[in-house]
Order: sequence, then C-alpha cells, then structure tokens
Amino acid sequence: MKRLNALAHGRFADWNLVNVAALEKCRDLLDDDGRRTLNGFKEAREGGPFQRVWSLWRNRIHRQTAASDVALYLAAALGKL
Repeated sequence: MKRLNALAHGRFADWNLVNVAALEKCRDLLDDDGRRTLNGFKEAREGGPFQRVWSLWRNRIHRQTAASDVALYLAAALGKL
C-alpha cells in the first residue's frame, strides 16, 4: 500500500529521477550490463504506455518481489516512473 500511495502522489517518479541522476554521474563505474539496465530504465520512463512497459520487459528490469513488479509495471503504464 505504501508503494501504491507513493506511486499515486508522484513520489515514486521523484525518487527514480534522483536515482537515475545519481547513476548517470557515476556511469563510468558501471559495467556494460549496468549501463544497459540504466539505459533500459531511462527508456522505460519515456514514450507511450505500451512502449514504457515493453521497455521494462525487453530489458528484463524487475524488482525483488512479484508485488513490487506489479507496482513497477503499473507505474510505467501510468507514466509515473
């Protein structure tokens, strides 16, 4: 419920924005897989709902639990990443 509340109020997107910016600053420290994942996540924050969800799926971006995965895909579909 906390995640859904954060999603509904834009905190999830704000948190992701801060984290993406931090990862971009140390991009050179990431290995190739880490850079691909970061690029895929950034891609999943753009475009239409289907493109965003497809980008998560195609880049195998996921969370640690099924419930968190549902929230991630819902956020992508709603443009709240």
